[in-house]
Amino acid sequence: MMGWKSQLLQLGVPAYYCPTAVKDMERWVRDIFESSTASWILDRNNEMSACELELCSFKDGRVVKHIIDRTFVHDGCRWVIDYKLGEKPKSEPQDLYIDRMTADHAEQLSRYAELASEMGDEPVRTAIFCIATQDLIVTNNEAAA
Repeated sequence: MMGWKSQLLQLGVPAYYCPTAVKDMERWVRDIFESSTASWILDRNNEMSACELELCSFKDGRVVKHIIDRTFVHDGCRWVIDYKLGEKPKSEPQDLYIDRMTADHAEQLSRYAELASEMGDEPVRTAIFCIATQDLIVTNNEAAA
C-alpha cells in the first residue's frame, strides 16, 4: 500500500488529495475482504470466470474495444458486473441512489450484456458493484436470454 501514493501521483492525482485517497483505498480493500458479496463476485470457482475481459464489437466500420470488469456463470446464468468507486451521498435515499446508478450506466451494461450473450446460451444478468458501499445493484431483474 506504500506504493499507492506514488502511483496516484503518476496518474495526476494532486499531492494534497493523496492521503485521503490512500485511506479510502485501504478501507475499500479491507471491506472487500470482509464482504460476502465481494467474495461471491470474486470467487474464481465460478464457472467461466474472467476479470477485465476484453471484447470487441464493430461500429461504423471500426473495431470498438470493451472491457468487462467481471463476468462468470453462476446457477446457469452469466453475470456481467461493472465496478464503480463513487460513494453514495449521505443525503441521497438508497432507492434514488440505485435508480440513479442504474440509469447512469444502463447503456454501458446493455452493450456488455449484448456482447456477453454471444459467449454462450445462458441468460445474462448485469449488475453494478459499488466498491465504496459494497452494494450490488442488479440492473436487469429479468435475465436476458
